[in-house]
Amino acid sequence: MKKLFLFRHSLTLANEEGKYCGALDLHLSQKGRDLLLKKKEAGLFPNIAQAKVYSSPLIRVQETLRLLYPDLEYSIIPELKEMSFGIFENHSYEELKNNVDYQKWISGCNKKNICPQGESGALMEERVLKSFKHLLPMLEMNDLALFSHGGPIATIMNFLFPKENKNLYQWQPDFACGWKVDIQGGTFESF
Repeated sequence: MKKLFLFRHSLTLANEEGKYCGALDLHLSQKGRDLLLKKKEAGLFPNIAQAKVYSSPLIRVQETLRLLYPDLEYSIIPELKEMSFGIFENHSYEELKNNVDYQKWISGCNKKNICPQGESGALMEERVLKSFKHLLPMLEMNDLALFSHGGPIATIMNFLFPKENKNLYQWQPDFACGWKVDIQGGTFESF
């Protein structure tokens, strides 16, 4: 059994401003680029030269991948996108806190509540896991590196390690960070 590497993209301007940006196709900010390059120069990212590499279709993820590993070929998996926050995209809590639709979404179970014109956490998880389960057999022969977003990465980690009893936010790596997973050994470590 080979290794699985899960990379979260670096910062966008919307991330820096605390705005929802799940389905928005945003470029990395200068701060996000600088963070990646600083961590790369410090040797904080794993060697994935022999891995099969897959990416979310969103530009911030592909820019992260290209900055870290400019020579690696990769394939796009649309299902690795972040959750769509619908009409809440590109707005912060402060901008939305008095919005009736937003109050309805955040009160109760926002895993089940669907963002207007978006999706629910449960729908995102279903989409991500269906795609991830198709990749699992590849781990018999190859290391896998997936470049994605906080929600999909947390979903995959929760699926792989349910006995850890962590919530999705505990599995969500910081920007420009990720997880190295030894599935056969049942171990994981952050990078």
